[in-house]
Amino acid sequence: MTLDLLFRLAIGIAGVTGAFMFFGSKAPWLQKCHLIAGASAVILCAVTFFVQYT
Repeated sequence: MTLDLLFRLAIGIAGVTGAFMFFGSKAPWLQKCHLIAGASAVILCAVTFFVQYT
């Protein structure tokens, strides 16, 4: 359950930061945050899948 919530949080953060970038924000810290949140979401997705189905 905790992994699922962390995954959803990472997706949400990546979505919000991506929306800011889509509407013209060029802040380097925002791009880094978006990259970290997206990478975290991919890793948490794989870990959640592994935990649930193995």
